[in-house]
Amino acid sequence: MLYKNSFSFHGIAACFKAVMVWGALMGISSCSILAPSKGDPGLAVPKSFSPKWPGLVLSAATDVNVNSAVAVDIVFAGTVEVQTILQNLNAGKWFSSREGTMRTFSETLKVISLELVPGQTIMLNKSDYSKLMSTGVFVFANYATPGEHKSWIPLDDAGYVITLENRTFKVASVLTSSKF
Repeated sequence: MLYKNSFSFHGIAACFKAVMVWGALMGISSCSILAPSKGDPGLAVPKSFSPKWPGLVLSAATDVNVNSAVAVDIVFAGTVEVQTILQNLNAGKWFSSREGTMRTFSETLKVISLELVPGQTIMLNKSDYSKLMSTGVFVFANYATPGEHKSWIPLDDAGYVITLENRTFKVASVLTSSKF
């Protein structure tokens, strides 16, 4: 598991802020709920396709990365071969080998690189990634503290909120009510 199960006021406030931004920008009803990210990258379909998410929210807590900016890469693996390589990397290895890996797989590996400062929230719209064909998507966060700092995001859910906390991050899917 990539995060410990403890809650703080700042973590809850950051998650609430991310959901409010998500709802305001994407028109998701108040019936939406957050659920843990499901799936396993080992079960990914070998066929490459673009993510179906309507948007992706990244929200940094006020004390993120021990009170400093954190680099985040959203990495789109265009082939099963690249996906397998990414599955075997933690964030430290990804960030130290990123340039070489991107050169080697320039046609089948696409990256959205961001840097968030404490308290910042960023919303990526579908147009930011809709043309990026992928068999799997990984999130790597370059924290100052040791750890895996990696997560896999399924390509076919409603959308995701990535909450960057002090020493780790969480990914939650946003599920909408079909009755509203």
